[in-house]
This record gives sequence, structure tokens and C-alpha cells, in this order.
Amino acid sequence: RQRTPAEVQAMRQLHAQGVSFEELARRFGCAASTAARICKGWSFSDSP
Repeated sequence: RQRTPAEVQAMRQLHAQGVSFEELARRFGCAASTAARICKGWSFSDSP
């Protein structure tokens, strides 16, 4: 399913604090590759 902007923001915030993609995957119930893609690419209103 599609992640909500709030979930994406939470994932990115945790990753910025040093949480690994593998740990994010466990916490959010997705694959590590999905967590990586979300953190690196999916943008909503906060794109640089």
C-alpha cells in the first residue's frame, strides 16, 4: 500500500537520527529496500 506523508516523514526522521533501513523495515512492516526508496526518493511537499 501507499505510505502516508506522515509515515514517510517519520521514516525519514528516524533515518536521519541514524536508524538503519533494516530497522525501519521492521518497525514499519515493509522491506528494507522499500524503506530505502521512501527515504531517498518519495517526496510530497518537502522536496528540496
